[in-house]
Amino acid sequence: MKKFMTIVLAMSLVAMFAVDAQAKWKQKHRNKIRKGRGAVKAVLQELQEGDDPTGLGSGDAAGFVVLNTNDEGVLIVNVKVKRGAADAAFDVTVTIDGIPTIAGQLATNKKGKGAAHFKLDVSGAYPGESIEVQVAVLPAEAGETLGYTTAAQTVPLKPLAEPV
Repeated sequence: MKKFMTIVLAMSLVAMFAVDAQAKWKQKHRNKIRKGRGAVKAVLQELQEGDDPTGLGSGDAAGFVVLNTNDEGVLIVNVKVKRGAADAAFDVTVTIDGIPTIAGQLATNKKGKGAAHFKLDVSGAYPGESIEVQVAVLPAEAGETLGYTTAAQTVPLKPLAEPV
């Protein structure tokens, strides 16, 4: 019986230390992720007649854009159109600190949904702490919409990785 109690006590101590170590690891990991964040989410709004395509549209929300940077000097742009024109092709223009760049194309399905992922080099913007980014999703051909835009967003730059 004494041997059994010793084994049970030893196993409970091992389990207690394992749970504590796991909790510390999770907290450290969560803090590490929080420090590395900095993604910015912006609403895509539909352009109406008279709206400036270089400004925020005055129509309904049609989707969103997530903007982030990495430690290699790359701006990551994820565009999601959820309530857009059906079966349409769009040119995605990303304006960084006032300089427009056509990032690529996005196509919507028959329900008006579409997504695109782009990576743009912004290493020339360093050593600044942030960049101003605006995204415009404009139709490749005339159609039922004038397109969608976001307001200008301030996106923090992550520190560049040290060369190995």
